Amino acid sequence: MKRWITNPVSSLKTLLQRDKSARNFPPAPEWHNKWTDPAWLERYLSSARREFYYEVIGMLPVQSVRLLDFGCGPGYFLRLLIDSKPSRASTHFVGIDISGAAAKVASQVCPEASIIHGSMYQVPLAKNSEDLIVCTEVLEHLLEPRRALDEMMRVLRPGGHVLVSVPDGDIDEWEGHNNFWGEAAFREFLRPYQFALERLNDGRSFTAILSK
Repeated sequence: MKRWITNPVSSLKTLLQRDKSARNFPPAPEWHNKWTDPAWLERYLSSARREFYYEVIGMLPVQSVRLLDFGCGPGYFLRLLIDSKPSRASTHFVGIDISGAAAKVASQVCPEASIIHGSMYQVPLAKNSEDLIVCTEVLEHLLEPRRALDEMMRVLRPGGHVLVSVPDGDIDEWEGHNNFWGEAAFREFLRPYQFALERLNDGRSFTAILSK
């Protein structure tokens, strides 16, 4: 079976040129090794995921100077952000992920960005330093999602925006997730903040834009 992903730096361009559905590849044997596993990456970067990424990008404001991808993984969404709409007004890109393997790939995929291997709960960035923060399909994995969201709001400058997306917990059954929010529960989770909520990904994900 042919595998597309052999070089993480060129794999996104290759995948974006091909309209293939995700194949049922088994996951990599260890969580932190998955980002260097070509078969896992091919499944991860399915056409449905890429279409979802473009939906998210279409929601983003362009008035930003510093953009942070919170939980950037291997950097493929950040790569799209750099190459797409937000880059017209953004001059500095940052990605952070708890996985050292993912951060290493992200630094290759996005050499012009500052990639941080670090905690979602103690981000090594100054208060009020970021104009736009994106956090796509990350909070459902975390044991302390409220703490992570508070940290995003800490580094967000006044007048900035945070975009967060999570799968609809009423239909999400993946055992690797720790949080399963239905719409009412996710609205309650976001209640301390100013936000607007939409459904994307054919209704399978909630996406909210928070303001400060």
